Amino acid sequence: MQLVENTSDKQPIEDSSSTSSDAKRKSQVETKINPPDIFNDQEWDTDLEDEEETTDMGPPFRGLYSYACDRYGCNPKSYFMRHIEDKEVKMRHHGFTKSESYALAEVLKSIITVDTLDLEDNWLRNVGCKQLCKMMLDNDNIHEMNLSQNQLGIEAAIQIGRMLKTNHTLQSLSLAANAFEDNIAELLAEPLEDCRLKFLRLSKNQFGDRTGQILGGVLAANDYIETLDISWNMIRGIGATSLAKGLKENIRLRVLDLSWNGFGEKGGIAIAEALLVNSTLAELNLSANRLNDSVATKFAKVIAVNEVLEILKMNDNPMSTSGAITLITALSNNPNSTITNLELQGNPVEYEFLRILKEVQAARTVTVSYGTVLRSGNTTQDLGKPAVGECGPVKPVLISEENLIINNRKRLQELFTKYYIASTEKGMCNPEELIDCLLLMSPGLNTKQLNAVVQGMPRNHHNLIPLRNLFEAKEQKQRHMVS
Repeated sequence: MQLVENTSDKQPIEDSSSTSSDAKRKSQVETKINPPDIFNDQEWDTDLEDEEETTDMGPPFRGLYSYACDRYGCNPKSYFMRHIEDKEVKMRHHGFTKSESYALAEVLKSIITVDTLDLEDNWLRNVGCKQLCKMMLDNDNIHEMNLSQNQLGIEAAIQIGRMLKTNHTLQSLSLAANAFEDNIAELLAEPLEDCRLKFLRLSKNQFGDRTGQILGGVLAANDYIETLDISWNMIRGIGATSLAKGLKENIRLRVLDLSWNGFGEKGGIAIAEALLVNSTLAELNLSANRLNDSVATKFAKVIAVNEVLEILKMNDNPMSTSGAITLITALSNNPNSTITNLELQGNPVEYEFLRILKEVQAARTVTVSYGTVLRSGNTTQDLGKPAVGECGPVKPVLISEENLIINNRKRLQELFTKYYIASTEKGMCNPEELIDCLLLMSPGLNTKQLNAVVQGMPRNHHNLIPLRNLFEAKEQKQRHMVS
């Protein structure tokens, strides 16, 4: 029998690797090199933390979106795949189906990089909007959202209201051109009173006086909205009066666009009286609201005492030259006025207006735009003068004796490049495109005269107008006028 020695009472043999490690550590101490504490995360500067965070987030966002599309049986949107991690996702005119809306909302629950989501004109309808609103209940990263022109209805409005009650990080919401009527405003009334939005656009809908009453209550109750756009609706005098009451109590609003509603004299005067009380509004747009000289007289009082209003737009209103003189005189009489921009485009003026304006601009910096300058004036020297005086600003487009005069060629090129790039590249345009660009340059042009002038311009056998000839004709005409 072979005997085996009992070694339990003997000292264990030191591991050679441990001995080597101790020797190395002793050597580092002797050379005064302090080793990092491997158990202290602050001692290390590596990419490991970033890698762990990326791993914790799960699959890449593109993978999540592809998975969501497979789940709902649709194809991924290639644009979204390319921009899925961008701060601003702008997807207009893509035409989302029900399944595509579901997939988009599903992946947006996980994405933390998107700050602005622009989905204008995608026919989301109630179903798509419902999914996006549910997504927003859990999303606190998206601060701007555009759902304009998406054929939304009552169900969508209910979901938007629920979202606004819960989501307090969304700061900008656009709901323009959805054919909303007063019943939609009633659904949104309570949520809007308590929401945290800073920017709200409700333009180009079918809101009437009832909506004006509702929004008046919103303005009185909400302390967050800074910009409100309800232009291009059907709010008349009664609704405007309610809006004015809310404006008197509001302490936050800075920009208010009420243009193209048809307030009339009653509504215009109510808004003016509100500005005699309001102390925050800096920009007001009342263009195309059927405002007459009585409203101009009331706003002259506003200009005389208001200390915060900087921009006042009253374009395309049926005011006479007397109304324009009343406004510019008030601006002249108040050297401490904060107004830096007064717009009266489409409203006629006379030479007395120009003389007062010249005095105002000599004293301080202020921009004033206006319509046609009439020949009549207050002195005999005004009689016989041309329709456009030297005191007036150079208009980008003029129609003189059935001739088209373009004074801003660069702007015309910019508009064609922006809206009609194909025509710009070909160097040819159809009459409708030219008329659109000219009206964008000078909205106050007489449409009937402009059509007649453009229709009489030279064209090629395809009925197109050469842009090169147009610009050359402009330069020749200018030289002729100077001579």
